[in-house]
Amino acid sequence: MKKNSLTHILTALVLFAGGTVLLLINIGVISWEIKQIIVACYPYLLLIIGILVFLKSLKVPFGSAMFCGFFLMLLSCLLVADRLGFYPFHLYDAVELWPAIIIFAALRMLFLNKKIRVEIKNNRSKKSDNGLEKVEQIPEVRGFSIGSFEYSHSNWALEPMKMYKMIGDYHIDLSKAFISDRETTIELNGWIGDVEIIVPQNIPIRVKAKVNIGDVKVFSLSSSHAAGPVVSFESPEYDAATKKVNIQISLVIGDVRIDKV
Repeated sequence: MKKNSLTHILTALVLFAGGTVLLLINIGVISWEIKQIIVACYPYLLLIIGILVFLKSLKVPFGSAMFCGFFLMLLSCLLVADRLGFYPFHLYDAVELWPAIIIFAALRMLFLNKKIRVEIKNNRSKKSDNGLEKVEQIPEVRGFSIGSFEYSHSNWALEPMKMYKMIGDYHIDLSKAFISDRETTIELNGWIGDVEIIVPQNIPIRVKAKVNIGDVKVFSLSSSHAAGPVVSFESPEYDAATKKVNIQISLVIGDVRIDKV
């Protein structure tokens, strides 16, 4: 059974509560006075959620969950300061907090003290008999922009996929999948999230992962970067294999982990 993370549950609860309040306001159930109370109090709720997410993220320091907690605490503290009359700040001013990404990246580099490691391979495109490059059509799947995506049940059929989530995690267990005798492309994209992929020993893979802020680990290779390098890996027998998986990952903030079983 799929397990929901604390971040996923809290995000769902906040969206549910916010949507319910807006609905009640629009249909006139909530009076103007109650609306003012809600506007005055919601920054404190955001602060509590930010602290909980941040504390939970201490198990994996400076990952996507820690950034979410860090950003929520920063945003809620400024909103609380506005409510107390110390500093004028509104929710729509949140876009002005984008330098927090740079601050978080600097703290990550300072405290983790990891060197940047980038491995780049020259990939050869397959060509047909007439010399033209073959292009595989991949169906794009766009789910809800906040949430998690998981394939870990037994005997699920792996098909070419292109997934996008603004905030969310990906967990794909290829060791439990039925993989066709061909090259299958998996493309995962998002702003903030973690990617975990489990690959069986006998399946060659090609990986191209771009993470602006975060870690990438492919088997025994690892890389920590803050400037957005592209990390590539290719199994030695990839070109000759008929059954293989091409994995492409693009995240702004997050961690990528690919392991063999």
